[in-house]
Amino acid sequence: MPAADFLDPFASLWNAMGVQLRHERKLRGVTLDDVAKIIDADRQRVGNYEAGRLKLTKLHVEALDEAALTPPISDDVVREQLQALLDLSERASLRILPASEWHVGYSGSFELITTLAGTLVGYMWAQLGGKVVLDGLEVRELGLRYDRMSAMALSESATRDRLMQKLESLQ
Repeated sequence: MPAADFLDPFASLWNAMGVQLRHERKLRGVTLDDVAKIIDADRQRVGNYEAGRLKLTKLHVEALDEAALTPPISDDVVREQLQALLDLSERASLRILPASEWHVGYSGSFELITTLAGTLVGYMWAQLGGKVVLDGLEVRELGLRYDRMSAMALSESATRDRLMQKLESLQ
């Protein structure tokens, strides 16, 4: 039996990562060679990660995350989605944030809402319900988070250009 079969995920964070990597790989029907291609390594390294003999590098974790976020989708579906985003961008503000950099939006979804009375409130989304934010300091903090994300995002016109470029590349 492979060493990975005996790895205790509760013994360390690195063991837990190895167990999770193996579980996700098998769940998706992906081979060691497939994972090796994703992280630009050899299959022995992947096996050593799964067995807890090596610690995953930040670069390899990022490559795996990116691969997990870009599942194989047919070009037809991608074209439909891009066209829907382009159509939406004509009626609403749509801006792309870079996936390569961490930003405060990764901490969780939220909305800033102006009530009919003109009061600014926040809403933070959660799995089992959300939270209305009425406290002025907390609403201000959400506003600052929004401003930080806006500073990183492409402009509306650059977002539309990027969507069109991607759509044209799929033709």
